[in-house]
Amino acid sequence: MVGAGASVASVVMPFSPTATATTALLVIALGALGVLIGSARRGNGPPTRAVVVTIGVALLVAVCIAPRRSYDLWAYASYGSIVARHDASPYSHRPAEYPGDPLVQRMSPGWRNTRSVYGPAFTALSAGIVSVTGGRPLPTRLAFQGMSALSVIGMLAMLWRRVRSLPVLALVGLHPLVIVYLVNGGHNDALVALLLFGAAGAIARRPIIGALLIGIAASVKLTALLSVLGLVWWVWRHHGRHPAIAAAGVAVGVPVTAYVMGGGPRALAPLLAGSGRTSRAAVWGVVHFLGDPGIIANHLGITAAIATLALALPLVIAAAREDSPHAAIAAPVLAYLLVGAFVLPWYLIWVLPFAALASKEQWARVLLTMSVLVIAVYQYTPRGPRVLTWLLHAAVPATQMVAVAGAIMLAAPTRKCVRGEAVIRVPALVTTPPPAHEAIRPTRRP
Repeated sequence: MVGAGASVASVVMPFSPTATATTALLVIALGALGVLIGSARRGNGPPTRAVVVTIGVALLVAVCIAPRRSYDLWAYASYGSIVARHDASPYSHRPAEYPGDPLVQRMSPGWRNTRSVYGPAFTALSAGIVSVTGGRPLPTRLAFQGMSALSVIGMLAMLWRRVRSLPVLALVGLHPLVIVYLVNGGHNDALVALLLFGAAGAIARRPIIGALLIGIAASVKLTALLSVLGLVWWVWRHHGRHPAIAAAGVAVGVPVTAYVMGGGPRALAPLLAGSGRTSRAAVWGVVHFLGDPGIIANHLGITAAIATLALALPLVIAAAREDSPHAAIAAPVLAYLLVGAFVLPWYLIWVLPFAALASKEQWARVLLTMSVLVIAVYQYTPRGPRVLTWLLHAAVPATQMVAVAGAIMLAAPTRKCVRGEAVIRVPALVTTPPPAHEAIRPTRRP
């Protein structure tokens, strides 16, 4: 598979992550993935077994090679080491306080004075991993990368069980963001995505189980708590008020309990302290680039949170009309990816499996557009020519705004349902839509 080979090469080859050769490999990987999906939808794709083997090899290589782009897994390990080896809290102690720790020595120097912003459940998991590996760097690294790879495999298994579709499998398993950024970087976002996707699959029949999984995801990364909006709205429409209230209580109660056990307000303090931070791929990056306009830059966290909720609500209302809860669970997280203050490439895995199952083409298009945008943004260096830097900075919010407009328009066709008019749904990556009686768990091959 050309695309998988290009993704693996960008991990294995000794090029700089922002080198022209690396950029070319990522472009080839994205282009080949598009060709593969297109040919599979026309019935001319490669054998399913070949795709599965290719995904397995790509994930294995991504695990075996040391992280090339992000060193966040060493932050996970350092925070876990603070608990497991130094009997302290990463929410009140910084890794820099333990300079002799071999895991801290591998952490990016610029982040060693930062306390943990990860949820208590993931901190406990990190501490457990460090305890098992004894703090040795190699097995610790492999454990975090392996966790990310196993989470991706779990999502692929759920996708295949729900819709036996080669294009769906390829979109998630062979996407360069998954191989190059997510698995090679050992990011915990794969675990968050697995929990959210598993929650969406459970909510239709067991809302409380789905709510529990969302609560656990929020205890890994608090951003996942946004999916409670979709959970409550969908369950209210399809199961009634009381099940919705009970599900909301479970989904919110789990992270609240976890944070109380992790130190209460002290555990939330590092997260709140970084709420005004923005990233290169976020639409709000233009605020700092153009200069401080006053109230927006000074209250960026609050402004971005309000914008996220304002976009999430209409998306959730529209998605809750679907028979499946998947779109409702993904909608608030998609809103965050579009207008959140801090967005990184590997965050897109939160909604990538949902986009693969979308009954409307626009969902997948918005996500694919964002993945191309994020890759482009993180392939240039700020030290380049000023004109090019300015154009690339301006392209981010411009493209994001187009994506936001497209996401808002997703709600428009559903209004016809209220008036009793017919709505034509175009399948995105599944060539044959499932019959009505198989809406929950279709098994027929496309």
